[in-house]
Amino acid sequence: MRSPATLAAVAALLAAGCASLPDPALREGIVDARRERVCTFEEMVEDLATVRMVFVGETHTNPAHHEVQRRVLEALSHRRRHLIVGLEMVQRPYQETLDAWSAGEMDEETFLREGNWFGQWGFEWELYAPILRLARDRRIRAVGLNVDRSFIAEVRRKGLEGVSPWVRSRLPDEIDLSVKAHRKSMREVFSSSAGHPGAEDGAEDRFRMLYEAQVTWDETMAESAVRALAAAPPDAAIVVLAGLYHVKDFHAIPERARRRNGLDYRVVLPLDEDQVPPEGVRLGMGRAADYVVFTPPTPPSQAVWFGVALRGGDTLVTSVAGGSAAAAAGLREGDFLVAVDDRKVSDPVDIRLALEARVPGDRVRVRWRRDGAAMEGEAALPLRPDPFAPRPPAPK
Repeated sequence: MRSPATLAAVAALLAAGCASLPDPALREGIVDARRERVCTFEEMVEDLATVRMVFVGETHTNPAHHEVQRRVLEALSHRRRHLIVGLEMVQRPYQETLDAWSAGEMDEETFLREGNWFGQWGFEWELYAPILRLARDRRIRAVGLNVDRSFIAEVRRKGLEGVSPWVRSRLPDEIDLSVKAHRKSMREVFSSSAGHPGAEDGAEDRFRMLYEAQVTWDETMAESAVRALAAAPPDAAIVVLAGLYHVKDFHAIPERARRRNGLDYRVVLPLDEDQVPPEGVRLGMGRAADYVVFTPPTPPSQAVWFGVALRGGDTLVTSVAGGSAAAAAGLREGDFLVAVDDRKVSDPVDIRLALEARVPGDRVRVRWRRDGAAMEGEAALPLRPDPFAPRPPAPK
């Protein structure tokens, strides 16, 4: 049975039109916003199976959202002979690694290293591992949708007109900046986020470049999904997994994909129970998604902070962050890291794997070499700082 918060959310969003809530819908906590009714998971999947493009959003750190994605992917894999999963989390240059993974040709540690998972994405592997394992086990082709992040960063710094010809040649030919509703929604998102432009001098230019970067990102992922589907058998379908702002309200990836291939699609939006607006979820023509799936709230982060950077090619420590576990254990710049707990370290992936299941407050044992001498220390793992938290003002 869904929680009382879910039941209240379903009731709130249907208050404008429905007098009763069928019990199966209460158990599932799913609303068919297109047809303005509650529905079961099976009913939703049967409808998703009628189209060749399905987009499922996520809050990156909510495990319940990833479980919705996994369930949708698994259900459609039983209804589609040829199924593709498109991943915002993986960049195009790592497609060979994804192909080898989908074919069952490499283990997880090899995939994490060769696919540079922690370098190009950074969110915890175990949040996404069930989805990638399902793709491997059912031989669902996984496709990286993202472009090299440095290209998007250059657009963010310089705008589309300022990027180098070499970078521009690697971006989609058509980047549509004319969708007013999308621009408006992104302005609201950027203005409410710490570090994004407000009303100060130069804010409009900065917003323009941020928006151009966002649209470039969306156009790239739409282009990647359309290309993958075009190269597949005619009966193939693709399930695109991406952050909620890349799929909600249809303007980002979904409509940009349809502009390229003309295919119908569906959007599934997992929504935290505590994020339902007071007026309820929009239904019908003004809906944010075709299906809204209510989930438990996003839990507080439990990511731990080790706090070292290693030189490429060996384990020379190039920096140690103040306040981190590595600093508390006694590690210094210039040391050679040997092991974290019982795991020998040969690269940063070993550090992440050693800490994958740890939570803040756990103690970690660290071994290293300094000037040829073996050294050892121990420290409690602190919570990883929020990179988006407002920074304290600089001293005068």
